[in-house]
Amino acid sequence: MTSVARVFNIMAPVLADHSAYRKVRDGLDAATADVEGEAAKAEKCRDRGTAFVRADKPLLALAELHNAKVSWFNGDTLYSSVLTMRFIAKLYSELKLSYAAKMYACAAATIAAMHKGDDLNDQLPKALLEAAGYVQRAGSWVDGAGLSSIALLARAVHLPEPFNLDKYPELDGHHANSMLELSIIQKLWPELEPLIAASYSRTPDWFSEMAETVALVAQNPMSENGFAATASEQLTGPAFGDVGTERLVDFTALGVRWIFTFTNDRSTVLTSESLVAAFQVFLADIATFDPVVLSSTVHVTVDVRKEVDPAVDTVTVDHHVPEPTVLIILSTVEADHEARQQVLVSACFELLDAVVARPPSEINALMDPIFEAGLMHKMFIGRPYEEVADLLDDAHYARCSAAHRPEVAARFHPIASPPLAASTTTGTSYDRDRSLELIRERYEVAGEVLRYTLPRLLAEPTGRATVGALRDDGWLDWQILVALVNAVWHWRMLNAGIVPGVGDPTRAIQLAREPETITSPEVPLEVFSDTKLHQHLLIQTHSVAARWELTAGTEGIGEGKMRDLLTRRYHYAEDDVPHLDLLVDAVVDGVLQPLLPTPGDR
Repeated sequence: MTSVARVFNIMAPVLADHSAYRKVRDGLDAATADVEGEAAKAEKCRDRGTAFVRADKPLLALAELHNAKVSWFNGDTLYSSVLTMRFIAKLYSELKLSYAAKMYACAAATIAAMHKGDDLNDQLPKALLEAAGYVQRAGSWVDGAGLSSIALLARAVHLPEPFNLDKYPELDGHHANSMLELSIIQKLWPELEPLIAASYSRTPDWFSEMAETVALVAQNPMSENGFAATASEQLTGPAFGDVGTERLVDFTALGVRWIFTFTNDRSTVLTSESLVAAFQVFLADIATFDPVVLSSTVHVTVDVRKEVDPAVDTVTVDHHVPEPTVLIILSTVEADHEARQQVLVSACFELLDAVVARPPSEINALMDPIFEAGLMHKMFIGRPYEEVADLLDDAHYARCSAAHRPEVAARFHPIASPPLAASTTTGTSYDRDRSLELIRERYEVAGEVLRYTLPRLLAEPTGRATVGALRDDGWLDWQILVALVNAVWHWRMLNAGIVPGVGDPTRAIQLAREPETITSPEVPLEVFSDTKLHQHLLIQTHSVAARWELTAGTEGIGEGKMRDLLTRRYHYAEDDVPHLDLLVDAVVDGVLQPLLPTPGDR
């Protein structure tokens, strides 16, 4: 069994895409645990996790490391579990999921503090310093300063030569980042420097030395515009997102921009961040199942009700706006941990549902495998987030709330980590043969419905330019033709006195495919204006989407959410069949030619 498991672990990055990978892995791990114990199983998980890291597959690495964390989570091997938590936090940070990273770093620090021992003593200050770094990268610079000060105190207690920058390169790097931040603040927002100074109140000498050092060097040359240009690349959230009456969390994952806002007081921040952290873990986990998601921006308001019955916990999603808005109400009343966890898990699924384009049954079908894969122990580690991350006092939050966030924060645009970028794998239900069959049918219908109208349209400079502009925008000929056919259909219904959606649809359906003859009423070319064609292109994309069982909420002209999804995952910009070029040889001497080659020509 040992040799088989060893070979499997070595080959894991290659085997991971196989449908039977999880089943075989779990079977081997169970056998290892039965024969050699949980610690041996944890080592196998760790080995696979590091193999996935080397193969640049961090999402799969996380799955393995989470399992190692759990198997090591007991008194004899707790040190290994804490180390693994810190590494998990690092991976989340690299995925630009800074609140998940903060949660794991704080959990590691809490466990180290609760289980004192020589082997865990140094883990507390190290985990705290890492948590401070993750918070800094999230743009919460005032919180980051406060956590940095706490980490410095912990170093003084638990580490030899605690402030030796040569001995501790991680401290040297963190110190350099802190001084760079301070130099930017002094140059661009000097009114906010007192906030940073107050956050270092536990270690005032450290801040004073840092401020003096920054003052001695040349002033940071960065301008606000320069900062705005680089912030999206170097930070995972808006600068000073922790400042102002409302906090701001802004990140992107699965091709979706997630913007959370909530009141800036201690209990609200901790409760809201517990949701954000859990949701970021959830997104990294669900990404391995590749859900079909619309690229969008989701605005989430978290309303934390203090001392209210937990029954108020609700999630309300408004799909009737171009960018979905979500209101999440959470109570702060102490309930059993399992009940609170269920509330957060439910909220995560509802947030995902706001952007999933497939039927609800598809997400429901993921629930069993995702829970079996350990979703709960990934999202929640030991003590609640509100406890492990409760390191700053009420006065800190009051200072943050009373200050004003710089305008530059509004120009922040998060950039996804590549593993969490919008997926481009072929989507569920796609069938290439069916796609090409439908495209051929559309060319055939267009050839009949536009027999005389298309030559007239292309003979007009404006009409020809309109078709050319659509092609330049990436629309394929069959897509343009469908928009033209729909424009004709709409005009025919109006001309016949038919109101769409009213009465017997039989005649309207007949008009959609009725061949155009020499005696047919002449379609005015005004029906092919840019605005009207873009309306019909939007309708057409949603019609194609419906064939793949895709749906979306409200979408305005020009947004392109469904077109983007079809292009990324359903080959919408690729699938076509041989045909005559609309602008080259489709019309000869004013006569529309057969758009598709005859069987003998193929």
